Amino acid sequence: MSMKYEDVLRELELLPAWQLRQPAQVAPEDAVAISEQDEPPLEHITEGANTAHQSTIDWDQMDWAQLQSHLIGTGDPHAAWLFIGDPASDLDIQQQQAFAGEPGALLDKMLAAIQLKRGENIYLAHLPNPLALSRLVALLQPKLIVTLGQQASQAVMNSQQGLEALRGKKHQYQSIPVIASYAPSHLLQHEADKRNAWKDLCAARDAMAALAN
Repeated sequence: MSMKYEDVLRELELLPAWQLRQPAQVAPEDAVAISEQDEPPLEHITEGANTAHQSTIDWDQMDWAQLQSHLIGTGDPHAAWLFIGDPASDLDIQQQQAFAGEPGALLDKMLAAIQLKRGENIYLAHLPNPLALSRLVALLQPKLIVTLGQQASQAVMNSQQGLEALRGKKHQYQSIPVIASYAPSHLLQHEADKRNAWKDLCAARDAMAALAN
């Protein structure tokens, strides 16, 4: 392992967490499928969204470029990885960038820890309204979805359970595996949860590797 990689993990205060054993596999019957018709409740969308206006949009006919005007998102339009975060912060909206500022810097380090890089085979987005989310997934066709934060996890999984109850279990959205983890902004305030976040990242890495086989 290179010093550069060790430095990444050290900055995340995860060493020697990289030596953890492979996360325990969850039995298939524990998977929770979210169908395309079973969209998350509207109360999970970004506060202040004009749902009356959203209902007049023909989402099924929207192309990739058009969809971008309805998202705070960035990345590879052919990405295998889709990361969905909690509703965008004021800074995210101001900069029109997913995961801006300190939370974004931490997320970049987290991605580097599993050998991923912003803009390369990943797409980052903050929680859009349910119809925009469905269209995003339909156009992107990711192999794996990682939700970052309780609101994002509840919306994508159509669940009222807390994040700790959703973590460590297999879920699906439109037949795509979903793994829940913490929002980077939460980790900045709760350092102790970084170790569990690393476990979630390992689970995501292993899930993607299994999909490639």
